[in-house]
Amino acid sequence: MIKINLLPAKVRKTKGVQRLTTYAILGGSALAILLILLLLNLVALIKRAEVKIVKAETAAAQLAEVSRTVQGWAAGEKYADHLRARIRRFLPIQAVWISLLDELAALGREDLWFRKLATLPGAVGAPLRLELEGEAYNKISVADFLSALESSPRFYDVQLEALTDTQAEARTQVKFRICFSCRTEFFTGGNLP
Repeated sequence: MIKINLLPAKVRKTKGVQRLTTYAILGGSALAILLILLLLNLVALIKRAEVKIVKAETAAAQLAEVSRTVQGWAAGEKYADHLRARIRRFLPIQAVWISLLDELAALGREDLWFRKLATLPGAVGAPLRLELEGEAYNKISVADFLSALESSPRFYDVQLEALTDTQAEARTQVKFRICFSCRTEFFTGGNLP
């Protein structure tokens, strides 16, 4: 088959230019659509990345809070260990006082009771000096207690500081205050700190 182009040369040139322009416009449009799709894809990727960043920041904040809580527990545990150490240090001293009170109670009669036991100030390393206040139904009980204190190897330098009669519930009672020194080696193997 033979093709014959009967169009004048000028029209033929115009048609070629139009065709090239059309192809260029179509190619440019396709390229623009492709760039727009690529841009939309990048925007979606950025939004997903931002969501992941927000989630990571939230998780980091929660971990920081957990970390602060754990540090608080660690500080509390350290303080508890400090208190436990102090308690362990004072347990032998507590045993001394319990033993001392048991010894004093064993020396007294049933009609004699103690109101106050206090340490008297003294120099460091000096013997333990105590002041004992109490009451009894009669002076004989106080005298027996003084005798028992003086004859005990654990106590020495016993002095009766005060002895007064008082009226309580239609009955006469005796209040007393005694000062004495204590040999703590009987209780602990050494002196109290």
